[in-house]
Amino acid sequence: MSYSAAVGLLTSIKQLTGIGLTAISEHASRLAADLAEQTAPLGWAPYRVPGERSASGHIVSLSHPTAAAGQVQAALASQHKIHTSSRVGGIRISLHAYNSSDDIRALAQALATVTPR
Repeated sequence: MSYSAAVGLLTSIKQLTGIGLTAISEHASRLAADLAEQTAPLGWAPYRVPGERSASGHIVSLSHPTAAAGQVQAALASQHKIHTSSRVGGIRISLHAYNSSDDIRALAQALATVTPR
């Protein structure tokens, strides 16, 4: 048994339950809505609109009518040290308790520099 892994897991569980799973979910949902709002003027649209019943509060997949997801993903990583993944022609952003509105703003600003006009 890995005792260090067990201690780390216990610490993580205590921290997450201390914050509260509902609070974490609501925080991620607010960030997702902010992300959709800030990237819309750049032509990016979420696969599922944040707040809709079918949307995940902590995962946003953005697509663009002319941007190639793989190229955008690579540019975000190399030029801005922002790591996303690509899914079905879009870029996938995972949000969590440790993300902030500053992270969303930085991503939107980075997308502005790598999105084709």
